[in-house]
Amino acid sequence: MSKDFTATIRKESTRAQAWINILGTDTAPITSPIPTLASAPGVPEGLFYMLDLTQLTQEQRIKLIRYLAQRFDVVESEVAETLDEVGCPILDEDVVVTVHNPLKWI
Repeated sequence: MSKDFTATIRKESTRAQAWINILGTDTAPITSPIPTLASAPGVPEGLFYMLDLTQLTQEQRIKLIRYLAQRFDVVESEVAETLDEVGCPILDEDVVVTVHNPLKWI
């Protein structure tokens, strides 16, 4: 995956503090700058980016697993086992996306 695409959480997002607690920053790598139509718990239909899990540090991944397990009342081991398969969607309205090397992708 590429580090060319990042999402920066909007300060007014209700998810901003959790994002910063997990990642230690307000910016995270995403797999594509193009959102996809999907659903997620609490969002029956919306546009989502996918967090680039391959770019997370081990510490960030552990914090993400703990957060998701607690938030959705799932056992941590289950989240850890399925995270790569399921992924971690990011609601488009919560972030601003940046393409760092646009000429590479045209």
